[in-house]
Amino acid sequence: MKKTLLLAICMVLATFLNGKAQTPAYRLKAWAGDSAAMLQLSEAFMFGKSVEKSEDSAKFYVKKAADKGLADAQFLLGTELLVDVFSSANYAKGVSMLKKAADQGHVDAQFRLSEVHRSKGRGNVSDTYYDIKKAYAYGELAANQGLPEALMYCAEARIAGTGTTKNDSIASAFFRRAADEKNYVPAIIRMGDMYFEGRVTKQVEPFIAVEWYRKALTFRHANIDQKGRAEQGIHNVDNFFKAIQNTYLESNPALPFGMFSYKIR
Repeated sequence: MKKTLLLAICMVLATFLNGKAQTPAYRLKAWAGDSAAMLQLSEAFMFGKSVEKSEDSAKFYVKKAADKGLADAQFLLGTELLVDVFSSANYAKGVSMLKKAADQGHVDAQFRLSEVHRSKGRGNVSDTYYDIKKAYAYGELAANQGLPEALMYCAEARIAGTGTTKNDSIASAFFRRAADEKNYVPAIIRMGDMYFEGRVTKQVEPFIAVEWYRKALTFRHANIDQKGRAEQGIHNVDNFFKAIQNTYLESNPALPFGMFSYKIR
């Protein structure tokens, strides 16, 4: 009975304060302590959905949700605090909040921490968090959950040995997962590069490389730069075979040129 009366009072109060005939259910849940509803209410205040737009109220509710342990809210609050790169206190709070979300398995928080620990040379407090081993460790956590950007980062780190050991096989596995499971165009192009550079099978595989480059061109969502990189990959393979052809002809001038009519396209 008391709970029903409390909800009724809340609805009347909400109607009075906002001039609305109806109060969203999530608002009542937020007032009752539901963290997910608090985050929803924060978004409502941020964009003025069914409530009067208020950035202060939005920040208030996202913080309450984060304090109650909601990973999505911790990620949002942590990311917001990191913007203040000239306040060591706020930046530290941001990193701490992201870590709480990352420890709950929040993939975006894990990758954001990877970016934090990669940051260097910005001339502000963020430089003090530079730790390339931590950067790779958090990146790998996100990669293991299938985040394409994290898979790409870990692959490149494995090629260069940045924050981890060099290993072309593991790098190829990361690229392939992003390419096959996520249809991530940058990874598809890099798979072409890996075969052309001989990093996958320890020998140059131009025909397989071309297949990957051509696959990248089939995706409508590939942007101009990505299409350009794929086209350049095909061009490089074409020149590779032309160089072999010319070398062979120069060493065997008696052979008719028509014996070679190779074209990659």
